[in-house]
Amino acid sequence: MLTYKIYNEETAPEYAKETLKGYTKKYGFIPNVMGVAAESQAALETYTNAVEVLGNSTLTPAEQQVLYLTVSYENECKYCVAAHTTVGKMFEVNDEVLNDLRNGKEVKDSKLNELIKFTRLVVKNRGRVNAEQVNAFIEAGYSKGNIFDVITVVATKTISNYINHIVETPVDNAFEANLWQGK
Repeated sequence: MLTYKIYNEETAPEYAKETLKGYTKKYGFIPNVMGVAAESQAALETYTNAVEVLGNSTLTPAEQQVLYLTVSYENECKYCVAAHTTVGKMFEVNDEVLNDLRNGKEVKDSKLNELIKFTRLVVKNRGRVNAEQVNAFIEAGYSKGNIFDVITVVATKTISNYINHIVETPVDNAFEANLWQGK
């Protein structure tokens, strides 16, 4: 069985050191998934840059966290469900919404629920969402731009979900209070 190193600022390949320093500056630590992703410049930089670009998204930071959690639930990524439950709280996503997402349930807010539902369709159907489903999303108050931002969130989160599946990344201490056992 392959083993994977969790790099830090000192042990990382030269190309990854500045990016990992950025995580320490932003979060106070390097999330294990990013330490592992440092094995590949493309993986580390693609994920990091995508998250940064999503800062310009049509979706709020809280909505993005809801979608990261939604994608992670659908992809059954225990690491990312724990991480985005924790980070979701930092972005003031309420506990009831977080618990509903961790359990695959609908949320009470009908507009937010439509965003979650649409994201689940994108994940489960690999982007093959029909016109009726798209129209329901638009009729709920979302835009064409939101459609593309949902796709971007799905693509971004899939990178870290798949890394965690292959590596079996250990959950960071910062996320342990929100461990998730799966569906």
